[in-house]
Amino acid sequence: MKQPVIIDCDPGTDDAIALFLALNNPDWDILGITITGGNASLTDCVKNTLYLLDTTNNTHIPVIPGASNAIKRQFRYGYDYHGLNGMGVDTEGYHVDYQLDAITFITSQIENSVEPVKIIALGPLTNIAKTFQQNQDLLKKVDEIIVMGGAFGKGNITPHSEFNFYNDPEAASLVLNLKKNITLITLNSLENVFLNQEQCKLLMTESVYGKVTELILSKWFEFRGELSNRGYEPCDVIAVAVSMIPDICDYEQGSVRINCSYDDYAGASEFIKGQGKIRHAININTDRFIKLIRDSFSH
Repeated sequence: MKQPVIIDCDPGTDDAIALFLALNNPDWDILGITITGGNASLTDCVKNTLYLLDTTNNTHIPVIPGASNAIKRQFRYGYDYHGLNGMGVDTEGYHVDYQLDAITFITSQIENSVEPVKIIALGPLTNIAKTFQQNQDLLKKVDEIIVMGGAFGKGNITPHSEFNFYNDPEAASLVLNLKKNITLITLNSLENVFLNQEQCKLLMTESVYGKVTELILSKWFEFRGELSNRGYEPCDVIAVAVSMIPDICDYEQGSVRINCSYDDYAGASEFIKGQGKIRHAININTDRFIKLIRDSFSH
C-alpha cells in the first residue's frame, strides 16, 4: 500500500521542484496540497500550485487554501527572492476556492486514512500548528512530520532567523514541541548544497517536469542576476529528498528552542543536542541528491 502524504507549502520556486519530486515518487499517495502564505500571498501561492499541477497533468490532486497570516503576526512575503507572484509565471487564469479550508482538510484526511499519514511542511508552520493545536489526538495517526525551517546561527531573512520560522515563530515552537518524531531540514542542512547553473541544467530533462523546472529556474536566475552567483538553494527539495531516501544524509538528535520575540531574533533557533524528538539532517550527499531529481524527472 502506498504511503499517504500531505504536503503543506507556499510555492515559491523551491516548493515547485519539491512538489515535482514528490509527485514522481511511486510509493506515495499525495492526498492533497495545503497552502500557506509565505513566499508570496496566499492567493499567489494557491495559483502557483494550480499552475504546477495543471502543467504536469496532476489536476486530480486537491489544492486547499490555509493561512493568509501567522498565528500572531503578518507574513512577510518573499517576492524579492522568488520574483513576480512568487514564481515568475503567468497564473492569471487560475481560480482560488476559499470555501475549502486547510485545517479541516488535514484533519479529515488523517482521521479517515487507513495508514498513518506523512506530513511534509515546506513553508511557515501555521496550518500544521493550528491543526494539532485543535486536536493532538490526530498525532496517533501521523507517521512522521518533515519540516523545512530554522537556522542554527546565520539566518536568511534577518541575521539570525530563517524565513519560515521568522514568519510564524509561535507555530514553529508549537510544532517542534509536539509529542511526535520530527525530521528537520534547516539552513545548516544546506551548507554544501548550493546548485550552480550547470548543476541546475542537470535537472532540466525532456519530461514535462524537467521542462517546467527549466522555465522556473531560468526565470529565477534571470530575476536574481548577480545575486544568484552563490547558487540556487533547494531548501524544500532537500526536505522531500530526505523523506524519500533517509540515508541521503546524516542526522543529529536533540530538541529545538524558538525565539518568539518581535525583533530580528524572531524565529531564531537554538539546537540542543541530546535527547529529544528532533532529527536534524546534516551532511547532504549532493551527488545523490542531484541524481535523485534527475532520475525522477526522466520519465
